[in-house]
Amino acid sequence: MSEFTILIIAICLFVFSFSALLWVLAFTEFSYLGSKGIKGLYDLFSGIYEWKWIEKEYRSPEITENLFLRPIREILEHKTNVQVLDLACGSGRMSLMLLGQNWFEGQIKAIDLSDGMLNKFKQSLEKTLGKIDKVSIEKMNLADWPSQENETGEDEKYDLVTMMEVGEFLPNFIQIVKQAAKAIKPKGLFLLTKPPDYMSMAYPGRKQSKAELKGLLTNCGFQKVEIIPWTSRYEVVYAWKF
Repeated sequence: MSEFTILIIAICLFVFSFSALLWVLAFTEFSYLGSKGIKGLYDLFSGIYEWKWIEKEYRSPEITENLFLRPIREILEHKTNVQVLDLACGSGRMSLMLLGQNWFEGQIKAIDLSDGMLNKFKQSLEKTLGKIDKVSIEKMNLADWPSQENETGEDEKYDLVTMMEVGEFLPNFIQIVKQAAKAIKPKGLFLLTKPPDYMSMAYPGRKQSKAELKGLLTNCGFQKVEIIPWTSRYEVVYAWKF
């Protein structure tokens, strides 16, 4: 084999390896490069992020009712002074969904690190007819949330904690689950998402397979865990604390 042939093969292998690495990084939303990469990505695409909401799984009233509103209402409707924590709230889909329900009278704390996404959320809040005072929006890197919550000593404060479409991108996902268990009141609900098992291998170390996540949630004190299919990329996870 000539030196020229070896050089061509080496170049091809390099290009293939680099392309594969770039695809993996993009698929995992550059989360393995740190929070700055994630923030930059969502700031960049915040203007078009909500386009995916036109998909059936997002806009179907039946799916929304069965997968989200009904289990949330069962937890919240008989409680007073309801407190909700919307982790990685993005442009506010979960919070806005709750604010649109006549039965919801609680307060929401929403956290995200993307300025672009939070600005979209604030714009939507201005159209909620007097409900803007029910939401406290805070810019925060979710990697800092557990330590900041611990410093305030506010364990068992929330009736509902949501963390949608983000768990697989969090390097400290396990720590966040542990803190969520501490932050949720008895008879509260932790509502989150995970990728299907065939995709979970793309997120090593982040407990995204069904067996791993159920084990993690159970060990953190959630007595009942259910996982239900939602979109092609996500399953909905319900973890109840009794």
